[in-house]
Amino acid sequence: MLRVRKLLKGAVAGILLVQFALMLVMSVSGGLHHDLHVDADHADHHCEVTLFNSGALDGVPPPLSAPLPAPALALPEVLPPAGLAAVTATHLLGGVLAQSPPRAP
Repeated sequence: MLRVRKLLKGAVAGILLVQFALMLVMSVSGGLHHDLHVDADHADHHCEVTLFNSGALDGVPPPLSAPLPAPALALPEVLPPAGLAAVTATHLLGGVLAQSPPRAP
């Protein structure tokens, strides 16, 4: 099973290497690119070769912006009654390390 897996990895790597080499050859040779793509000379033609020639292979288009959703439920702020003092939960203020054991000397 391990041998088959190694063979499959090698085959995929070889196919990708051949595909990349073919793309490099087509980016240098406009005639070969035109033979494979009839519309290669049009301005609106986009393929791997034109992206490589323009230097845009590693660029990612920005994500589409969407409006933020409205809050599902808006609750009013609740104040403590007049005779009681407000208590702050100090164990929530320190983060994760507030609950950690003390360090050894």
